[in-house]
Amino acid sequence: FSVHIAQYEGSEQTSQYTLGGWRDDDDNNDNNDDDDSKQQHFTAAYVDHQFFKEQCLADQAFLHHISGDDIYGKGTPSTPASQFLIEDCYTRSVYQGILPDTGAANVSTVGREQYLALTREDPTLTIDTSTAGKASIKFGKGSVTASIGTAQVSTEIGEIDFEVLDAPTPFLLCLADMDWLKVYFNNTTDELVQGNARTPVIRKWGHPWFHLNKREQATVFLTETELRRLHCRFGHPAVMRLAKLLKDAGHSDVEEKTLEEITRFCHHCQLNSSAPRRFKFTLKDDRYFNYEILADVMYLGSKPVLHIVDSSTAFQGAKFLSAMSAKETWQALRTLWIDTYQGPPDILTHDAGTNFASAEFCAEAKIMGVTCKQVPTEAHWSVGKTERYHAPLRQAWDILNAELTATMPDEAILQMAVKAVNDTAGPDGLVPTLLVFGAYPRMTTESPPSPSMVKRSEAIQRATKALRKLTAERQVADALNTRNGPDTADVLALPLQSEVLVWRESNGWNGPYKVASIDGHNVTVDMVNGPTTFRSTVVKPYYRPDHLWTDPDAPHAPPAEVTVPVPVPSAAQPRKRGRPPGSKNKRKAKAYMTRKEENDLEQANAYMTKKEENDLELAIKLRNDRVITTPGAPFEASDDQEISDLVGRGVFKFELYNEEAHGGIRIFKSRLVRKIKGKTTKPYE
Repeated sequence: FSVHIAQYEGSEQTSQYTLGGWRDDDDNNDNNDDDDSKQQHFTAAYVDHQFFKEQCLADQAFLHHISGDDIYGKGTPSTPASQFLIEDCYTRSVYQGILPDTGAANVSTVGREQYLALTREDPTLTIDTSTAGKASIKFGKGSVTASIGTAQVSTEIGEIDFEVLDAPTPFLLCLADMDWLKVYFNNTTDELVQGNARTPVIRKWGHPWFHLNKREQATVFLTETELRRLHCRFGHPAVMRLAKLLKDAGHSDVEEKTLEEITRFCHHCQLNSSAPRRFKFTLKDDRYFNYEILADVMYLGSKPVLHIVDSSTAFQGAKFLSAMSAKETWQALRTLWIDTYQGPPDILTHDAGTNFASAEFCAEAKIMGVTCKQVPTEAHWSVGKTERYHAPLRQAWDILNAELTATMPDEAILQMAVKAVNDTAGPDGLVPTLLVFGAYPRMTTESPPSPSMVKRSEAIQRATKALRKLTAERQVADALNTRNGPDTADVLALPLQSEVLVWRESNGWNGPYKVASIDGHNVTVDMVNGPTTFRSTVVKPYYRPDHLWTDPDAPHAPPAEVTVPVPVPSAAQPRKRGRPPGSKNKRKAKAYMTRKEENDLEQANAYMTKKEENDLELAIKLRNDRVITTPGAPFEASDDQEISDLVGRGVFKFELYNEEAHGGIRIFKSRLVRKIKGKTTKPYE
């Protein structure tokens, strides 16, 4: 570029492209003499550095204009890489793992550098140099390399002997050793299969690896059992929170679908899940600080505390109460909020407590122009902002109280806890302190000085505008993505005798119980005190984790009792007058039955009532008289129809009969009741 400029514009030393960086001598001489203290004196080294920097930038701009090349651009390839440069990967600094190589058919080998890297992971690993030269390996068209010893490595699949070579190669597991260990690589599941054992395998540089270094093992392999253990030990957190924690810890390969399945089948998560609610979204006018405050009483260390939260900025305050009277509550409110900040608020929202709802408290508030608004009974969500902020305030109090209880009074510790919450709780850095005072709190001597009142006012306006934007975006997103009530499709599709949980206002989710019937959106559940009908919105399916894992805390169904039918011998009846029963006096219905049918009938009669016996006799008589012409044995068609209906509704399923396992078992401990209907009109079974 310099040569190009010299040819067409001469060799002038002054750069016309300099925009205030450095000046020539003539410009420096024209400076005002009265302003000598403010002159900038450039040394020769600085001028040269500035000159060459600008020349380099001009050269690159000229090259880009002529050729169109961007030497700083990092273009992404259009197709994924299929070849990798692995020249510097197998050094002694990082152990990479073992590579199952079916191409190495005879001997498992390893390079010397990777062997030394493994010794840093496992100092007990040694090399047997007496076997030097035992194996000679040739990679591709290269020269033959003789082994310098043998190292025996203990892995998840067994002990493997590797021949150490003076070559930059990883641990290569040969096909012969894989045959000897009876192990194979399943590329569809990325596992090494050895009988019933499964060893996870990861893919690096287009190759499978196992027996990784300790750091990779800690961040890569998380089995389903380990995920369940983390789910329990972290206190059954939400799926998004646990997934974010695992990703921050380096486990980026964890699927949220697996965590959702674990949470779905967790017994404690099902019983302690949130109540079925119907959401309602309301659009409120833009409010400012101290327009409406929410008041509530909480307890810290068995002491009552008046907790105040501003509805628009979430700025809050708290003060201990010496008594739960209306007068003491009003004095605490004045000291804490009214006489400290902007004065009395426009609206004071409180719960149905007697200290707030008393005539004395309302009269004092009316004198100062405060409108008291009491929420209904059992409508705690109306003051949800205050209820939500109880938790962070209590947590901050517990931490500070445990550390400072011996050196500071409770009032000072409470004020420190309130200050901590006001300085930290807020979306995207919009903390309540900034929204109210227009500045962030100063922490150290390096913190910026407090701004002026004008800057504070501008900061408050910008912060308030940003907060309203975030609030509006969240309200729109929640209104679009939130269902107006729980999804009842899964409940209404449940088969009979399925297990469900029922929501009760006093005890939360109870169960599991059995479904007796479903009529529209009404679900009848067999409870302890008898069948009870619930709306489908307060019923949800209960998922047993038996087919996934064994949860010791989950209530398992007791094993089915094997009931062996024992025929009850009938009492000896006194002989009646007349001829003894002979061939001529036998009941005519039995003349059409075989001996096997008679035996089956006698065994079934052990569980039949007198009414069922009479209906069976009537059915046989009606069949003999050709009144009932249904094909098959008595009640055979009706039994088949009833069983088909039960199977179609999913009440039970068929299994292959086994005399030892199923002999004498009564299905659901119930039986089919057979009777004749329509006896006076048109009888049928």
